[in-house]
Amino acid sequence: MKKTEKLVPQVLLRRMILVLLDAAIVIFSFYFALLLRADGAVEASWWPHNRALLYQNLPWIVALYLLSFLAGGLYHVLWKYAGERDLIRLGGMIAVPTGVVYFVNHFCVHGVLFDSANAMAAVLIFLLVGGSRLAWRLFLNHPLGERLRGVASRDPNRPVMIVGAGEAGAWAINVCKTNKQYGRPVLAVDDDPAKLHQTIHGVPVKGTLEQIPELCKRYGIHSIIIAIPTLKGSKLNHVIDLCVSTHCAVQLLSDPQLVGSGAPQQGAFRELNPADFLSRDEVTLDTEKISGYLTGKTVLVTGGGGSIGSELCRQVMRFHPGKLLIFDIYENCAYELQMELQQKYGRDIPVTVLIGSIRDKKRLDEVFETYHPTVVFHAAAHKHVPLMEVSPAEAVKNNVLGTKNLLVSASEHEVERFVQLSTDKAVNPTSVMGCTKRICEMLIQTFAGNTDMKCVAVRFGNVLGSHGSVIPLFEAQIKKGGPVTLTDENIDHPGGGPASAAGRCPGRKRQHLCAGHGGAGQDHGPCQAAHPLLRLRAGREHGDQGGGPAPR
Repeated sequence: MKKTEKLVPQVLLRRMILVLLDAAIVIFSFYFALLLRADGAVEASWWPHNRALLYQNLPWIVALYLLSFLAGGLYHVLWKYAGERDLIRLGGMIAVPTGVVYFVNHFCVHGVLFDSANAMAAVLIFLLVGGSRLAWRLFLNHPLGERLRGVASRDPNRPVMIVGAGEAGAWAINVCKTNKQYGRPVLAVDDDPAKLHQTIHGVPVKGTLEQIPELCKRYGIHSIIIAIPTLKGSKLNHVIDLCVSTHCAVQLLSDPQLVGSGAPQQGAFRELNPADFLSRDEVTLDTEKISGYLTGKTVLVTGGGGSIGSELCRQVMRFHPGKLLIFDIYENCAYELQMELQQKYGRDIPVTVLIGSIRDKKRLDEVFETYHPTVVFHAAAHKHVPLMEVSPAEAVKNNVLGTKNLLVSASEHEVERFVQLSTDKAVNPTSVMGCTKRICEMLIQTFAGNTDMKCVAVRFGNVLGSHGSVIPLFEAQIKKGGPVTLTDENIDHPGGGPASAAGRCPGRKRQHLCAGHGGAGQDHGPCQAAHPLLRLRAGREHGDQGGGPAPR
């Protein structure tokens, strides 16, 4: 109620100001129109008489216009959201008094105003009244207007630092200058001595990467954009640490391939995600050897709708298989993956989604007899450690017996290569899930020695972004203000992304795709992409420095 009482005087004051403004606009427009009619010749013999006549009739003319504006609801329009209809409406409000003045001029008081001056005055009133509202609208959207209204700052002048003074840095500066939403770049940093104290699109290169914290304080930087696509591994991790330590908003190029493209696009930059903190260097695949056993072949991926299985399918499609079989018990994720691949490669791609369980030996035989795959990537498994502790029998049925069914069917139908996706938890296993995966590895070694299949097992650590990953849980807990729930404060949490798990991880060719051309019975892993992602020291170290309690 109090808020409404405060609002009413504000509205009345606003309308009174607009009424006075419109009255001044009408007076000015008629006078200026008469002056235009005289072509500026105020010394003409008719000018004093007509000017005096205008002055005599201006009061009722102004009142007529204001009455038309009030009746038409001009002062109820929220011009911040006005559109074409409101302008047409304004034109109608001006046309009515213009017609009345014309009628009075011809049939009541002849000679009040020239018809041409009346028409010019109407045009001027339309332009000035509409223009005044438009100017107010533009002011409201200006940073100064936003500050006056108490709106959260979208100030395009907020200072931005660009990390990188190469081609990508120049592109990022151009994007910021074109799209004011990203802020105003005030300086760039780069480790190349030749670029120091130079300018890029008017933005000076002020220092090196190590000076990021110092320069942020000196220039009051609001946000930082890292624009060095070639920055990888531990070097990228170090730069991110420097940027995060400033407490500024930190962004990266959303797609390095946009650099050098034509007009800058929306969404040129993105926020940091957990994968950016993986201090690893990316190793390219041996595409020649991989294409040798994938191109033109029928490839079966079990668990193909899952996190790692779906990424495997994406990677396999790059090598143009003769047919890709996505085998999964859960149809929704498999269907979504199929739609994604069709959108990327066309609706005629050789991809088939097959629903079934690796527990069902009869269904597996049916698949092998129908499609005759030559390469099998086995990603289907129960992987959630705590849940498998509660349901150990299900873990054995799916992971052990299911893998055995798949191996038997594959060997009976002349499969050439079999790649088992395993886990680092199979090393000296302490959980039900780890034990089942270790048994699977032993089965792989047995079949490698007793069949013609080339069988390989590849171990991985935790995969960021995968279903059941602990990282999204940690993120949610941190956003809520904690606590972060850990079983041991001395934990080392290794991690890699799904793409790394599928084939872009570092190490000595220990990727699943690369493992497919390895020797029989090999035990690859764990993949070196699983560098420690999360390390927490004893809470006492932070407590001694005034920090809060140790994470739980």
